[in-house]
Amino acid sequence: MELHFATLFEAISDAFGDDSAVVHGSGPGAERWSWSDYDQVASSFAGFLAHRRVGVQARVALYLFNGPEYLIAQYGAFKHRAVPINVNYRYTGDELRHILTDSAAEVLVYDASLKERVEQVRSKCPNVRAWVEVGGPSAEPVWATSFSEAIAHAPAARLARDADDHYVLYTGGTTGLPKGVVFRMGDFVRRMFTGYGYRGWESPVDGCDMVAKALAHRAAGDRRVAIPACPLMHGTGLWLGVFYAHMMGGTAVTLTGRRFDAHELWRAAETEGADAVIIVGDAFAGPMLAALDEAEAAGRPYRLEAMRIIMSSGVMWSAEVQRGLLRHLDVRLVDSMGSTESGIARRIMTRAVLEADPQALDTAKFELLPGSRVLRQDGTDVTAGSGEQGRLAASGVCVPIGYHNDPVKSAATFPELDGRRYVVAGDWATVEADGRIALLGRGSGCINTGGEKVFPEEVEEVLKTYPGVRDCLVVGMPDDRFGERVVAVVALSAETMTTADDLLGHARAHLAGYKLPRAIRFVDHVQRAANGKADYGWAKQEAARHEGDPRS
Repeated sequence: MELHFATLFEAISDAFGDDSAVVHGSGPGAERWSWSDYDQVASSFAGFLAHRRVGVQARVALYLFNGPEYLIAQYGAFKHRAVPINVNYRYTGDELRHILTDSAAEVLVYDASLKERVEQVRSKCPNVRAWVEVGGPSAEPVWATSFSEAIAHAPAARLARDADDHYVLYTGGTTGLPKGVVFRMGDFVRRMFTGYGYRGWESPVDGCDMVAKALAHRAAGDRRVAIPACPLMHGTGLWLGVFYAHMMGGTAVTLTGRRFDAHELWRAAETEGADAVIIVGDAFAGPMLAALDEAEAAGRPYRLEAMRIIMSSGVMWSAEVQRGLLRHLDVRLVDSMGSTESGIARRIMTRAVLEADPQALDTAKFELLPGSRVLRQDGTDVTAGSGEQGRLAASGVCVPIGYHNDPVKSAATFPELDGRRYVVAGDWATVEADGRIALLGRGSGCINTGGEKVFPEEVEEVLKTYPGVRDCLVVGMPDDRFGERVVAVVALSAETMTTADDLLGHARAHLAGYKLPRAIRFVDHVQRAANGKADYGWAKQEAARHEGDPRS
């Protein structure tokens, strides 16, 4: 059995035919696809690609919101040995055109609500030969095919596939234009195998073993039902929320709302018996905790007995919110530190750990994953307990081939050290005496103030522990004396009357003087990307716009 997503999913489909593979919504009104139905409709989409003469390893771009169409089109592309390309549904104009031209996409599957944006770039993307519209009226544009028509094609036959096929995921472009991270398919599948331990399962050694383990766990009443609360267009939601569930013979449940609604999430988790929820930090976890508090106060707490794990990746997840979730739920909180390019470190928190050590959540300390190191500038390892700052490097089982169309960036990010290829994506940390790392932040966002390095995430983490701070971002602004000064953009809860002096007094007890914000700009809402990640460009604009704000 090839280590290829299409082949593995087909094997799961054969073994789990009538079990649910995809659920959209929850309860009696939900849309449901059994594994047999899911496989059949994805094969029909693969038949459409064959009909349009889409070649092996051709790119199929997905400009879609969370939902079954995203997963069906992706699975169909895998079946055809095409390469699905994730496109952020917030992209417009040049961003959309860039990713379609950079990836050389031949097919674009898009949501009907985004049609106007597609029309604006269509003439500038000559490589796209087929446009597929999801959810529009039956009289779709003359230049597009409706998704319902695409999946009405005769199912394509199953193919022999190759573990050397490429799998590509585009980064969010937080440090420039989006970049396609290119993986060898077989390597990436093995990367997914290593994540079985998060669920308490033994990692499979190959595809046949994967199916056997999934069947054995189902027979014991242990099935994965995962809800990716964050967008499927990013790795956290797709990999942790869908790929893990599918490879375990389980179900992926997608929410129907276009904006995150924590009550919708908990209703779906209760109704569908979800055991896993996938999020990106406090942008999701904060509202989830508030919804649990509200339901409890109303005397109608959610019944979440099946819940076993909440996984977060991509941004820091504050200690106070984690404590609050553990007050309601007896679950494992998995805080994964990494990037599209590689996983690097993790922290797993439970009630038992917190009871044994009430301070366990107070610092951003993580355990390095196998193959990860913290390096000095000269490439040697940082000494544990030395207090030195170093860059995180990861080898693991799946180092990407490189960035699509960017050999210079590829050489810098994926160097060879001691005979092995590593990912050095720009994260900084120190190494504690016990071997754990204290995460500092992303080197690309590091603020240089008077020659001292200040990592925004460290300051944000401290500010968010102050009661009434709903969210915040920290940026460096130009300063004549120090080069850059630290500025915080803070959103407070509606009832909070906190002043800048109050916040600074709190921060002073936890941070060195040079790390303290020189100004605090209060805003009604902190803008983040759809996946919950920081929008530092917006924060800098707000910091500049609020110069002279009397509340600052």
